[in-house]
Amino acid sequence: MKKMLLLVLLVFSASGYAQSEIWPPYDCLEVMWQYSDTTDFETPFANVHIDTAAAGNIWQIGTPNKTVFTGAWLGSNAIVTDTVNTYPTNNYSYFDIYIGEFNLGPEFRWSLFVDMRHRFHTDTLADGGFISVSYDNGATFTNIINDYSNSFACMLPAWQNYNLYNQTQTLYNAEPGFSGNSNGWVYTGFAWHYCPVAQQNRSGGMSDTTILRFSFVSDSIDNQKDGWIIDQLRAYVCFLGSNVPDIGLGEPLFQLAPNPAQRQTQVQVSRPCHVIDYTLSNLNGQMLRQETAYQTDAFTLDLQDLPPGVYLLRLIADGKYTQTQKLILR
Repeated sequence: MKKMLLLVLLVFSASGYAQSEIWPPYDCLEVMWQYSDTTDFETPFANVHIDTAAAGNIWQIGTPNKTVFTGAWLGSNAIVTDTVNTYPTNNYSYFDIYIGEFNLGPEFRWSLFVDMRHRFHTDTLADGGFISVSYDNGATFTNIINDYSNSFACMLPAWQNYNLYNQTQTLYNAEPGFSGNSNGWVYTGFAWHYCPVAQQNRSGGMSDTTILRFSFVSDSIDNQKDGWIIDQLRAYVCFLGSNVPDIGLGEPLFQLAPNPAQRQTQVQVSRPCHVIDYTLSNLNGQMLRQETAYQTDAFTLDLQDLPPGVYLLRLIADGKYTQTQKLILR
């Protein structure tokens, strides 16, 4: 585990995946990673669990020595579907990573970002890997690309990701997933943003824990391929706003009414301000509008020139406070 305060991301593009125009989203490249945990698989990591009791589980941590997977992305070790052999037929293997307040702090309740470096070498649209999430201590899992459990209140991986598979890229078992040949290492990121991840379905002894499951499946045809390898798997909280402090949780800087809106919405700020800078962006991070209001605590946002969809409105009040809220336009 490594605690990191500042990270400059190298973003690699890959065709054929659902992706945002930038990753991490919005202003994350400007901020300090105050809560960030990375496993590089070089030393034991208690929060990663391979179910060795499960029959046929081929996930291993070690130095890859295969035909295609000849090394880790960084260092010596990675987690891989067998460090030496090609993957077998009719296989289902998985490992879990536990994420919660114990390693990301209390802000995990409101946002969760995950990224990784990985390669895959499988039979296209047949064998491959997918990622699932559990909010109920492992009782049930949902493919992250199909996670709409709280879609009205937050942005989920189906909406906000980089180089993730989409719903049309299915494996032989009908699960969306990674398959084919990645042709080298790929950078992938996904997020639950503005979303109380830890507060969904709280129960049992791990009430603050989200479990991510990385599953690999293969059909009955042996293609003698290397499978899936993952390195530098990171979970983190992204604080927006650069050197401008965010309003604390439970202290909204502004309210939108109506929201969902049709032609316009009223922005009601919680305090009179000398200068209010605001930007409106789409979910790809593209800025659509940047304007300033003066000496006010309310203004009207005209939306007539925009198509229906989901947008992000960010306010900076008097250069001291900032907050971003989701705006739905019908």
